[in-house]
Amino acid sequence: MEPNAITPRLQSVGTGEAVVSVLTGAPCTDVQALWNDLDREFGIAAAFMTPVPHISYHVAVGYNLALLAALLDEMARELGPFMTRTAGLGIFTTPKPILYLPVIRNPALDNLHAALFHKIAPLAEQPSTFYTPEHWQPHVTLVAGESEPGLLGEITSYLSRRQLIWELEIDNLAVICDRCGEQGLYHRVGLDPNLSLRTEDPLCI
Repeated sequence: MEPNAITPRLQSVGTGEAVVSVLTGAPCTDVQALWNDLDREFGIAAAFMTPVPHISYHVAVGYNLALLAALLDEMARELGPFMTRTAGLGIFTTPKPILYLPVIRNPALDNLHAALFHKIAPLAEQPSTFYTPEHWQPHVTLVAGESEPGLLGEITSYLSRRQLIWELEIDNLAVICDRCGEQGLYHRVGLDPNLSLRTEDPLCI
């Protein structure tokens, strides 16, 4: 297990599937460390049964996974890696609030999302409407509806002392799900032709 990797929890928030970019390098291990800190300080488990630090582009109850993996491989050959960054803390105000790291949209990220959304749509079963181009808010989830009433303010104050503006390299596409093996990855492909990236490679490569 990686140094900051967290123990998978049984309290999953769902068993859907998602098309994402997995965070890599320091941002990946930093998110894992935050999840560990929140668990230690507040008893807040990670948001997913098999936690994977990521940015989601499309979420659905399910996909034709074989066709989806082939599509991502094809798209990866036409794309290249690019940079974006996080921008502090954000909260989605739902009955069970979600605390997250906002990710700055830029033309490269918007173009990737739009291309993915339209090509993936025919392969998806019951897709989430939160990920349509007009509604999508790229983010990295930290706490997803697990906190007790009144605890969210304490967590926000605790995290506000952290430096949470990070540079992110978007260099892969992946399919994740709660029951996709030890790392939660069904498929992963690099956007850099010089990067030999395999699904079974360490998560925070």
